[in-house]
Amino acid sequence: MNLSTESEAKLANWANTDTWHSNHDLDLHRFFKFINQYANDHGHLVDESILKDKIASMTNTPTGNDNTLEDIIRKRISLMVEILDFFKCNGQVT
Repeated sequence: MNLSTESEAKLANWANTDTWHSNHDLDLHRFFKFINQYANDHGHLVDESILKDKIASMTNTPTGNDNTLEDIIRKRISLMVEILDFFKCNGQVT
């Protein structure tokens, strides 16, 4: 997945913290900043499978073994898709 430099930096800021998988306000805030940057740079479409693999790689999360952390990644990406849809419906993304 080719992300803009800014989107890549926001994603890394979230994924490279030890608590990326928590529901702590600071972790969610970092993830939301990534979503906002992604929307600004790439619009409202996302390849969920490629993004899942990218995040799993960045967070050293094994995939394919019914892993709890992989499930969290899937849930975050689903949330991202919902937020991007919201942006699209409200004219906030081109």
